[in-house]
Amino acid sequence: MSGEKVRILAVLRLDFKVEREDLYHRLKRYIELLERIIDDPSVDHGLRIKALNTLSSLVSRAEKIITDAELDELEERISQLEEELEESD
Repeated sequence: MSGEKVRILAVLRLDFKVEREDLYHRLKRYIELLERIIDDPSVDHGLRIKALNTLSSLVSRAEKIITDAELDELEERISQLEEELEESD
């Protein structure tokens, strides 16, 4: 993927009640972070693939009802990706 940009377009409609607004903001933040990793050609190819797989999991779960526990699990995966990203710099 030398210099190529991969663009994944997924329409994801999420309806949250007010008490779930935090959940929405967390999801949005994670999706944006993962997209930045995937789109950055300076990031190691393997790490970009991990980010792509994590984004895929996040989107597929978000289409269903996602629980706080599931989001916590994905948050852990994203934190690990961030650590790997920092270590690879």
